[in-house]
Amino acid sequence: MGGLSGTVDYMAPEQIQGEAVDARSDLYALGCVLYELLTGRPPFARRTLVEVVAAVQNEAPTPVRELAPDTPEEFEDIVLQLLEKDPQRRPPTALVLANRLKAMEHALSLETRIG
Repeated sequence: MGGLSGTVDYMAPEQIQGEAVDARSDLYALGCVLYELLTGRPPFARRTLVEVVAAVQNEAPTPVRELAPDTPEEFEDIVLQLLEKDPQRRPPTALVLANRLKAMEHALSLETRIG
């Protein structure tokens, strides 16, 4: 792990493994930040660096709504997709993510007006 550069709590699995990184790796880091903003802790909070690395590579994060029940389900889905281990399962670009967030915001505002 001497070759790691960055804050492990926000590093994508492919980055930890020394593989090629792209925009999806940055979207993973954004997912980590959003997760922490919603729950008050990083998605793979552990006691040691080795435990964090193992969790990032091998474990699913605790669902956001278990720690922050008021989070809209649609937002939880987006955050968990950003935290996918396989970069191909994450949104391909920030633009795709932005459009999904706008659609979610619109749907939630309609629910608020109707409900």
